[in-house]
Amino acid sequence: MSDSSFNLVDPSARSDEDFDESNTLTMIDVLKEEKELEEDCNAVLGASDDQNCTYNKGYIRQALYACKTCTESRAAICLACSLHCHEGHELIELYTKRLFRKELNAENKYNHNYEGLYCICKRPYPDEADPNPDDMIQCCICEDWYHSKHLGLKTIPEGDDYSEMTCASCMKSHDFLWKYASILSGSCFWVGGWRHKLCKCLNCKKLYNDEGVSYLIDPLDSVESYEEAGKAKLKESQYEKGLKALSSLNHVQQVNAIEGFNEMKDNLKQYLKKFAETKKVVREEDIKEFFSEMNAQKRRKTEVSTFYQ
Repeated sequence: MSDSSFNLVDPSARSDEDFDESNTLTMIDVLKEEKELEEDCNAVLGASDDQNCTYNKGYIRQALYACKTCTESRAAICLACSLHCHEGHELIELYTKRLFRKELNAENKYNHNYEGLYCICKRPYPDEADPNPDDMIQCCICEDWYHSKHLGLKTIPEGDDYSEMTCASCMKSHDFLWKYASILSGSCFWVGGWRHKLCKCLNCKKLYNDEGVSYLIDPLDSVESYEEAGKAKLKESQYEKGLKALSSLNHVQQVNAIEGFNEMKDNLKQYLKKFAETKKVVREEDIKEFFSEMNAQKRRKTEVSTFYQ
């Protein structure tokens, strides 16, 4: 069900005292924002296993984390281990890496990302020393992340105009790629389907193997393929569940739901304000405490309402 065909409340049946138009939009906007966050999360983590260690799966593309608490050397752990074995540790989120087996293994390839540093400038992300934050783009070969200003190009295409990027250093190391590029130097942005155009004759396959980039002709290697696999695992988003739940409510229940949401939003804003003012980190326990108090208030209101009935 799309939001364009969904009516939270029949406009002809409502009154100004019930709620206003902004309340309706607020509920839908929040569900949409949650949907976008959920899609991003599933794109990165959906194809990874959050319950079981991936060690026995061998060398695969997966979401990885470097644990600064356990070691300063270059190493990484899988999603499940980050949640169940390294909870509360200082973790560096590495997004995804191809052909990686957790921890220290012979065929793993490491770079300065595992130390929390990125790009040719070898700076952290986010970089508190940089007053002008820049977009980071991942190279599809070395899988390092680069600031757009360090890619050696005058203009950077919009995200929808390309599918992958190969940094200038990797273009130089694998110069056969220039045969397929539309530029003559610098980093190269590729449009969707560019890998399908790579020659697959025996000589070229040998070349790819010798240069360690045979994965370029593997249709399942790309981050895009990995993300699609993650999204496919999501049967129903919270957005869709939210719209379904709202559409099942009658007029009075919908108004109560909106009022309850707005009350929760305002209370949460006030609750978090004190953390911002004191520059205190919001912990999981703090959020649990907030919702515990909200539930207690709800029970007290219910009890009072029942008493006067």
